[in-house]
Amino acid sequence: MSNEQQSHLSIYDLKTIYAYPQIFDNHKYLTSGGAWHGHIPFAFWCMSALKPGTFVELGTQYGDSFFAFCQASYNVEGDCNTQLYAIDTWQGDGHTGLYGDEVYEKVCEYKEENYPDKVFLIKSTFAEALNLFPDKSIDLLHIDGYHTYDSTKENFEMYLPKLSNRAVVLFHDTVSNNPDFGVERFVSELNYPKIDFPHCSGLSVVCVGDDIPEPLDILLTKGKPIDRARFVNLFAMLGGMITAI
Repeated sequence: MSNEQQSHLSIYDLKTIYAYPQIFDNHKYLTSGGAWHGHIPFAFWCMSALKPGTFVELGTQYGDSFFAFCQASYNVEGDCNTQLYAIDTWQGDGHTGLYGDEVYEKVCEYKEENYPDKVFLIKSTFAEALNLFPDKSIDLLHIDGYHTYDSTKENFEMYLPKLSNRAVVLFHDTVSNNPDFGVERFVSELNYPKIDFPHCSGLSVVCVGDDIPEPLDILLTKGKPIDRARFVNLFAMLGGMITAI
């Protein structure tokens, strides 16, 4: 067996990466918009392992991804230590198609019933919402807006000053046969440590801050390719259990 096929992670390292039972939690919110369903267990991991103070999602639509992050942000005592923001016009675009107020109203209703505190729905463009966040304040950013290369680049660069020293950015739809999508090309040009999940339209995890959160730092800098492959395969398996429903 070659050196690259062997893990050199310690028990401490493995616990730091994997000791989050929340990844096995049952999801509470699922709509017919299934492109993100297979990443819900990883959303649970993100909130448990990275412990962001502020989470921002650019592009929410039906809320499957956003409410997964919300669910995971509340601990067993019902407390939430994260401020969560969903930003969307809730009007649709050239990729999702246009839709009426019923989508936003459903998301609002679920939010008010389940997450009345520390969870905010911002009905605006991404640019209009920018000034809500001080510089270096966002610890976890999920970009899932209009998926052209130029729009993805614009959204990332617009919010880059708002990212903290330990910020992680998630890019959805990095795997697509749509020739209009440019997320994968943009992410490939970024010179940051990252890990990619190819399942469910693809999700790239990019460590933008200099102070990489310890679980990802161990995985990306100390871990071998086999360790990263096992990590990706675990969440592909867990996500597959949701998409099979």
